[in-house]
Amino acid sequence: MKPFIFTTGELTESGHKAANKVSKEANMIKNYGKREDLVDDSFLKKAMEGYKNKKGR
Repeated sequence: MKPFIFTTGELTESGHKAANKVSKEANMIKNYGKREDLVDDSFLKKAMEGYKNKKGR
């Protein structure tokens, strides 16, 4: 599984918080179990979409 790479140059403080939260969630997903359906890209994309939608409220 590829790690998320944030290439936005300088991150604001809230950007750092968001990046940390996403990477923490990705690690939790990765460490939860090595089952394919939890670690594959489509699951992570769904998690990212849900996070972006929550953030945009």
